Amino acid sequence: MKTIAWRRVRFVAALLLTGILLLGVGHAVVAADSADDSTSNITPTNILYMASDDLSKVRTLLQRPDIEGVQVIYSWRSLETAKNQYNFSQIEKDLRYVGGFHKKLWLQIQD
Repeated sequence: MKTIAWRRVRFVAALLLTGILLLGVGHAVVAADSADDSTSNITPTNILYMASDDLSKVRTLLQRPDIEGVQVIYSWRSLETAKNQYNFSQIEKDLRYVGGFHKKLWLQIQD
């Protein structure tokens, strides 16, 4: 029982790490110029939050420059279709769609 739980944890961790690498979510931290302590040039951004269904519903929002990307919730059941059988086609589809707008995709996987 313990082994199965750890396999799932390792798999989810690997999936998230892969997603981070693929999506370029790892932002480089840029140190502020010591001569300029002003934060007036920071532009706020927004992230959409939604369930894993048709992202085309938010096409208009994804075209806005203030939208940085979308966080999508995927159920574990939809990813593991059978024991040790995984289907990432919805994530791949969403990644292509969001990438077409040069936006980021954050994955949230729930059991």
